[in-house]
Amino acid sequence: QLISRCWSIMDAGGKTEIVRGPGVVGEQPVLKPGDSFRYTSGAPLATPSGFMSGAYEMRREGGGCFDATIPAFSVAMLAPFLVDAADGNVESARAFLICALTGSAVGGALFVATRGKATNLSARAGFVVTGGSWAVLAVVAAVPLHYAGVGLGWTDAFFESMSGLTTTGATVLTGLNDTPRGILLWRAILQWIGGVGIIVTAMAVWPMLGVGGMQLFRL
Repeated sequence: QLISRCWSIMDAGGKTEIVRGPGVVGEQPVLKPGDSFRYTSGAPLATPSGFMSGAYEMRREGGGCFDATIPAFSVAMLAPFLVDAADGNVESARAFLICALTGSAVGGALFVATRGKATNLSARAGFVVTGGSWAVLAVVAAVPLHYAGVGLGWTDAFFESMSGLTTTGATVLTGLNDTPRGILLWRAILQWIGGVGIIVTAMAVWPMLGVGGMQLFRL
């Protein structure tokens, strides 16, 4: 049974709103294996675009609860996929779609494997998690760039993604006017994520994962 929801809604300016509540659209549906439940909802944004991430708290029939998470970063890859699919750039669109689905599956599996009680991080662990998260995000963001058919090797793709996440603005791409629009959009999304900052992102997302995001301010 779906018990409650928790969404982190962030607009393009970095303003974040946390929405919590029982069920969805006034209902707490009971889902058996293979069942599905669809609903329509919305969120007002002050900017033309934004991101949502969150989790549904589910209760098992035999007792006990678990969270079904909706990762935002992998879902962000769907935007350039839709753009390239509309433009007919099949190779680039396929790269973004496969990476988005794979990232969501891996992220969901890691969450299920590590979910549990809230964890208090030490200062040393906070440094490791923050730096490690930044490096992992750069590697994940580089995968679609490598397979998008724009001639980027792994080194150049990693440089391009890290450039976006650190907002340095450097690029190894040439002929940007002829580059698929999905690639350009992905670069802009990475710049935006980097501008918002991994600290702000962690503050919004970590509490839903059972980790105290406020601990980062002690570093």
